[in-house]
Amino acid sequence: GWSIVAAGNRLDDRGITYVMPAPLANRFMHVELQADVDAWLAWAARQGIDPVLRDFMAEQPHWLARFLPEPEVKAFPSPRSWVFADRVIKRRARSSSSGFDETTLIHVAACVGRQAAAALAEFVGGGEQDGFSVAGWLNEPGSLAQLTDVSAQMDAVRAILTARNQGRIRIDEALKLAIELPDDRLSFSLIEQLHQIEGDRLFDEPAFSNWVSARGAKAPVEGFGVPPSAG
Repeated sequence: GWSIVAAGNRLDDRGITYVMPAPLANRFMHVELQADVDAWLAWAARQGIDPVLRDFMAEQPHWLARFLPEPEVKAFPSPRSWVFADRVIKRRARSSSSGFDETTLIHVAACVGRQAAAALAEFVGGGEQDGFSVAGWLNEPGSLAQLTDVSAQMDAVRAILTARNQGRIRIDEALKLAIELPDDRLSFSLIEQLHQIEGDRLFDEPAFSNWVSARGAKAPVEGFGVPPSAG
């Protein structure tokens, strides 16, 4: 046997569409797909999408897909256009040390529209004022190591675990942050909790070996952090 699967735009998507004749429509099952932010975040982590975009989407998921029906609007947020924005951000980061500067946001607006770019700018600005952002720590190596207050480091551990549970960061990114945590016991605690989330596959990560080299010898529990030997 065989099946026919067809994909197309809705009439209100402003694509090149035609009304499907009723007899033909009656011969199909009709399924309307919706953008799923959790699935997108998991995919984005695997693809290395900028952590700031991942944090933004986790906090404000309504910006993942927002179609604007006005004919004059050319750029609007969608899973596809956010990937374009990610490429712009990375390209600007290679050529400028200004981070999310005005020029970068103008380019982002050209991909996802001015409203979405303005929301991203506000999010980034708020994160910089708070000085507390998982995305910021990943984009600025060494910044997490500047947290000297233990209570702030405990908040950081919770933020990292939340980001990992939500799929906003990869395992290797969480491990890099574990290396940077100034307090040895909190670094170990983060590893323990990541192990509860990931299981023994955590030990297979190259970044885990880096953690062992940097911090494993200081672990409060002797022998933790040493991958089990084969056999």
